[in-house]
Amino acid sequence: MVSARNEYECIRKLEKLGIGTMKVVAFGEKGKNPSKRESFIITEELINVVSVEDICKDWKNDPAESLFKKCLIKHLAEVSRILHQNRIIHRDYYICHFLLDISERAKSKHLFN
Repeated sequence: MVSARNEYECIRKLEKLGIGTMKVVAFGEKGKNPSKRESFIITEELINVVSVEDICKDWKNDPAESLFKKCLIKHLAEVSRILHQNRIIHRDYYICHFLLDISERAKSKHLFN
């Protein structure tokens, strides 16, 4: 049985490393026997975000600006470097798991640090 603790601890580690991630609202578990332990994690709703996969899906027909592409690639490479240097292994490492904030607040600032 997979515990929500893994997800909880990973989110906490990403926060410590300065990598944007979900915000935990609640986490709990009960039971000492790992095979019978029950757990849950609740995160804030993901709003005003779009996956990098969705951003890139039509680039063949409608390419993004070169500067945006370079910034995006640089940001993804930096996140990957930080994860690997800190021995964080993501077994589902796809661009659909990277989300960009598309709110008005984000539009007025740089998308990438």
